Amino acid sequence: VNIRSSGIDISSFLTFAAGQVFYLNPIIFPFLIMAIVAAFNKKLPVLSSQKRLLLLCSLPLIFVATTISFFRNVLPHWTGPGYTGIILLTACYFSTRKLTIGVQNRKIPLPLGIGISMLVFIIIVGVLQINYYPGSLGKKEKGLLGQGDFTLDMYGWNTLKPAFEKIIQSDVESGQMKSDALIISNKWFPAAHIDYYVAMPLKKDLIAIGDTNSIHQYAWINQKRKKLQRGDDAYCIVPSGNYFAVKETYASLFKIITAPSILVQRRNGKVCRFFYVYRLKNYAGI
Repeated sequence: VNIRSSGIDISSFLTFAAGQVFYLNPIIFPFLIMAIVAAFNKKLPVLSSQKRLLLLCSLPLIFVATTISFFRNVLPHWTGPGYTGIILLTACYFSTRKLTIGVQNRKIPLPLGIGISMLVFIIIVGVLQINYYPGSLGKKEKGLLGQGDFTLDMYGWNTLKPAFEKIIQSDVESGQMKSDALIISNKWFPAAHIDYYVAMPLKKDLIAIGDTNSIHQYAWINQKRKKLQRGDDAYCIVPSGNYFAVKETYASLFKIITAPSILVQRRNGKVCRFFYVYRLKNYAGI
């Protein structure tokens, strides 16, 4: 995380702050703040050592991420682990209030009831949108279909394996590809999805080829996977929403890169994404 190459970015901070409130439920978030204040004012029924532990496991991560957000984009969920201790303190806060924010005999305090209702509503809308929205929310042009549609991150990946398995079987039977061909990718995402839903079930190794900024944890995962040897073949599966120029990127690594087979994916009857399956033959050993 490099914060030295740019100046202060207020819009980045505001986006991060708004994301924090939304991710943690805007109804509940003010009570998290109240719980922190109550903890510092020694108004919670918690041992000092326990309170100290919860705060020290929470606040430093939130503080560091918030500081970084002034200089570069920070995703709201990065601080998720930092709120676990504060959530426990907030539960203590509600218990000390004796539900006075709602009706005295409520089993669930009114703010919690409203917050839960909001969460249930968002989950229902989200599940319906992810699974039943016709087509894509993102770009519509064929080469980039689905780009920018975050719902596709959670849709349809489990249908990729059987379609890709048929391609492998046909290629091996025809002698077009070697049976031990690896799967390669240029970025950690979608590499992780392809790894989990396709490579692992098919007992194939997936390696990511690129700099650490692009492949992230695969810089280490690669070391535990089968290595590409001179003459090896490989597949490269490219979702249209994460399209990149495979031939230009890997031209120096493989002697032959064929035109891709195209797998069409639909959502609620309309095409939402394409998967381009490239065959890369005869690794140059670089």
